Amino acid sequence: MFCKETSKNIKNSKRKKMQEGFYACNTPPYGYKKDLEEQGKLIIDKETANIVKKIFELKIKGLTQKEIAEYLNREKTKTPSQYLKIKGLSKNISQIWTRISVGKILCNKVYLGDCIRGKTQNISYKTKKRINVKRNDFIVVQNTHEPIITREMYEKAHKKSKTFETITKTSKKIETKFGDYIYCYYCGKKVQKRNSRGKINLHCTNNRNSNELCDFSENYFYEEIEPLIINNIKETFEKYLKDNHIKTKVLKNYNFLKLQELNTKSKEQDKDVRKITLKISKLYNDKLDGIINEQEYKKQYSQLVEERKKATQEKEKTNLQITAFQNKNCNIEKITKIKTIIKNLKSEDLTLEAVRELIKKIELGKGFIHIHYKFEDINIQEILQK
Repeated sequence: MFCKETSKNIKNSKRKKMQEGFYACNTPPYGYKKDLEEQGKLIIDKETANIVKKIFELKIKGLTQKEIAEYLNREKTKTPSQYLKIKGLSKNISQIWTRISVGKILCNKVYLGDCIRGKTQNISYKTKKRINVKRNDFIVVQNTHEPIITREMYEKAHKKSKTFETITKTSKKIETKFGDYIYCYYCGKKVQKRNSRGKINLHCTNNRNSNELCDFSENYFYEEIEPLIINNIKETFEKYLKDNHIKTKVLKNYNFLKLQELNTKSKEQDKDVRKITLKISKLYNDKLDGIINEQEYKKQYSQLVEERKKATQEKEKTNLQITAFQNKNCNIEKITKIKTIIKNLKSEDLTLEAVRELIKKIELGKGFIHIHYKFEDINIQEILQK
């Protein structure tokens, strides 16, 4: 009972502080610093407040988030994390302004002089994991500190703008057969999929945030790329099998018999090693019982140890052969599976499971697509070797 009451009092105390505009976070928002004389109070940081104001002014002029980010990068404006690093408040450094970092500032009502708390909450008292709270359920207390922008500026910046919505609204996942495997050829970042006039637009995520991260700015429609990928799979695999002809059934039967033979051999070798170990143990007992002298013991012991060493080495060689044939069988099964997929390959019935069996990664570049296949790792010549 005492624990429950204490917990309730703590929660009420926290809520009261929030309602009074108490800023409890360790790191102040960009544009502000903590008042050293009054705990939980924010005061304007003149060095960065002007940058915040400039961002809103540029947005009101009609610039996009990315264009504002490019402007700040050209002006060599310190990013929020760079500024915090200088102040000794952060170890992480992002040296580039991006569309996302600009968007976060444009959507933060703290610059209106409001204190916003309760953005996240614990799922349960049993775990430290937290979840995001709906914006309408935030605790907002107005006029708790000096504003950097006016409410009129904030409204103008968001008027006819999707900035606020795109930051807070979770977009529905776009399902495609190959979309999750497509990456930018130049920076290695997974491409972003966006609905555009009834089609799926592919764009480098890094470039969408900033040209400084990647200069690959071309847009492609997924609907035009998918048939190219399908054709490439057919052509590549047909050529692959033609150049590396393999009779999977014959090889599988051969490997099965060979594995049986090697497993029997391994068991016999294991018995030989154990027999020699028992002989060494018996020899030691004979020495203790006075049946043989020290000199004879050393001579026979050395011979038996050498025999055991050779027998162990032979057993290890056999085990390596067993592993090799097991790998061959595994690869033969992969090829058989892939052959079945290719045989029935049609765009409309290619399952996600089949894609996982075929594709490792797809790289999208300026006017080309490079597909990395999983079956390229399978060494056909090694499988054919008996």
